[in-house]
Amino acid sequence: LRAPAAAEPHFQLFLRYRQWQIQEAIARLPEPYRAVFVLVHLEGHRLTETAEILEVPLGTVKSRMHSAVRLLRGRLAAEDEEN
Repeated sequence: LRAPAAAEPHFQLFLRYRQWQIQEAIARLPEPYRAVFVLVHLEGHRLTETAEILEVPLGTVKSRMHSAVRLLRGRLAAEDEEN
């Protein structure tokens, strides 16, 4: 029997590389966007909590999150096109 694709060494290598790409893309975000993204997606805070932590309006958090996601998608898509 053949092992599932997720168990294949080359697939595991691809996953590690993709995780590295994502971490690098997050690290390159402008600070205001990175702070919001990390607080919400990596630390699990709600948008309202993030607004309180950063002492900014909720609308600002939403705007920064939208921009962060847009930038991350664009950077990762550009890297995919290069490879």
